[in-house]
Parts: sequence; C-alpha cells; structure tokens
Amino acid sequence: ELCDRVAVMYAGEVVEQGAVRDIFHNPAHPYTRALLECDPGRIKKSTRTLPTIPGEVPSLLGSKKGCIFRARCPQAFSRCVQENPVEYRIGVDQVARCHLLDEVRLVSA
Repeated sequence: ELCDRVAVMYAGEVVEQGAVRDIFHNPAHPYTRALLECDPGRIKKSTRTLPTIPGEVPSLLGSKKGCIFRARCPQAFSRCVQENPVEYRIGVDQVARCHLLDEVRLVSA
C-alpha cells in the first residue's frame, strides 16, 4: 500500500528487486523466499516459535568472491562459492541475482 517497488538486500547487496506484487507472489531468490517464510502472517499453524534463517550473517570485511548468501542457502552449489551472480530477469519488472536462475534457464533451453 505504501510503495510500488521493493529491493531485497542481504549483507548490503541487493539480491532481488521488482514490483511489490511480483516479489511477494513469485520470490525468485532463496533469501527472499526465506524472509517470506519467516513472516508471522504467512504461518498456517499456530506456534509460539517463529521460523528463522539458519546460520549467521557473513562478515562484510574481506573477499567479495561468490554469492553473499551461499553459507546460509540450502540450495548453494560450487558455482556459488566461485562466482558472483549476475542479475537474471524473472519477469517484465523483476530481477534477482542467483546462479540457480541460470541453472533453471539452462535446463529449460
């Protein structure tokens, strides 16, 4: 209700951005999905414990090689350690930086 676009940041880097509706209905980056899973409004079962994202936020000092979210990502693979992900277009107005999106594109081609 307050904005049309959103940028999702992790450790100082934009990992996904696009129209609010697109991000909330079709999150493409694993961090965006994990954040939404922690939203109390989306939890179906009554619980006293909120879900969290396992692991710790990385140090912002040192190497910028590889995906910044890789240590906490359940889908990380070797490419995530070696290469910084580039932006992949998800839709008309949505982009995300994740090697999985390139892998999906390779499989569908």
